[in-house]
Parts: sequence; C-alpha cells; structure tokens
Amino acid sequence: MSSTRPKRCRRIVSTEEIISAEADIFRTVSNDLDHVGRIRERWARERPDLDTAPMGIIGRLHRLADALDAELRPVFEAGRPE
Repeated sequence: MSSTRPKRCRRIVSTEEIISAEADIFRTVSNDLDHVGRIRERWARERPDLDTAPMGIIGRLHRLADALDAELRPVFEAGRPE
C-alpha cells in the first residue's frame, strides 16, 4: 500500500504557509470581504505596519466555533437523559 499523497495536496509546514493558504482560500471563496476581513482592512488603514494575518485565522476560527456551538448545542441538549 502506497502512502504517497495526491498531487493536489501539499503539507503545510510553516506559519507563513498557513497564513498564505488561509488568504488564498478566502480570496477563492469570495471577492467580498467577510466580517473578519473588514476588521483587518480597518486595522490596515489605521496601522499598516501591523501584520493582521494571524488575527484573521484566529477570528475566523472563533466565528466558526460560535456557529458550530449554536448549531450543535440543541442537538446535544435534546439527547441528554432527563
């Protein structure tokens, strides 16, 4: 059994690559900025010297966690024994 990866997948090994991949994904998904993108844009206007890419990753993960919590909480609460 071969353990080679498909050619379309690549291993991300550095923070810079993760940040670059995150930016590529959001550029591909939509030309419009999402909530986090708009916040980063405002920071870029006020403080162009700051790298806000890590804030983008954390902000999107936080928003994803909130959305998952809102969707899954009722499911788990319904399954609790009384």
